[in-house]
Amino acid sequence: MKEIEVRILDVDVPEMRKRLKQIGAKKVFEGKVRTNIFDFSNGLLKRKQQMLRLRTLGKQTVLCYKGKNISKKFKRKEEIEVTVDDFGRAVLLLQRLGFRKIWGYAKRRESYNIGKATVEIDKYPKIPALIEIEAPTEKDVVAAVKKLGHEMKDTTNVNFSEILKLYKIKNSKIL
Repeated sequence: MKEIEVRILDVDVPEMRKRLKQIGAKKVFEGKVRTNIFDFSNGLLKRKQQMLRLRTLGKQTVLCYKGKNISKKFKRKEEIEVTVDDFGRAVLLLQRLGFRKIWGYAKRRESYNIGKATVEIDKYPKIPALIEIEAPTEKDVVAAVKKLGHEMKDTTNVNFSEILKLYKIKNSKIL
């Protein structure tokens, strides 16, 4: 599996909801997302620019591996996700395998489908709202960006840690 996405930072949420409704987007999720990032104690995954994430989306728990970004314009990575039925037992399993939680955060998310793309409005404490636009191909991502009334020059492929640095927030201060 691969992940192809971009972000648009500092969005006007009421305006974005209005635009999504105008283009016929279907809301597929709204709720709290809790994310924990794991690595070995020696930071091996971070050094390899990889990530192991365990998150809850409402009542669903998903374990995800993300590979290194291979694009300058898009966030384009290998992504392998598996649904697990028990968050606490998943944490215990990861710990037994030698992983440790290196940080975590929570956000409010609204997810919409428009064609082949998923648009997610994310709201975090202490930083302006942003959207993520993900689709199976770069062409589909570009089409969704345009449907939302934006251009690719409005997008970024920075990861969440880089967004926190942009807003001068330390990882430990986001929860």
